[in-house]
Amino acid sequence: MTPQEKAQQLFMRNFEITVDDYCAQQCALIAVDEMLKHDEKIIVSHKISSYKTANDFDENFKHIQDELNSYVLSRYSYWQEVKQELKKL
Repeated sequence: MTPQEKAQQLFMRNFEITVDDYCAQQCALIAVDEMLKHDEKIIVSHKISSYKTANDFDENFKHIQDELNSYVLSRYSYWQEVKQELKKL
């Protein structure tokens, strides 16, 4: 789903409850801000748990970090775009 489509979806879901454009937009922006906060605190335990020893982890740490950085940055960027689209509504 594109950021524009996601913004519209969030807006409409909130509009169904509030029936007010401004309130729907503000509620959707709050939801997006929560997603952005969550993305800043992603836990990597599911990745770490696949390594049997600390040595295995140490050998693969750079790969784990790169993968995590890529994932976090792409999600963060997506939600920032959604936020900008919401502000246009």
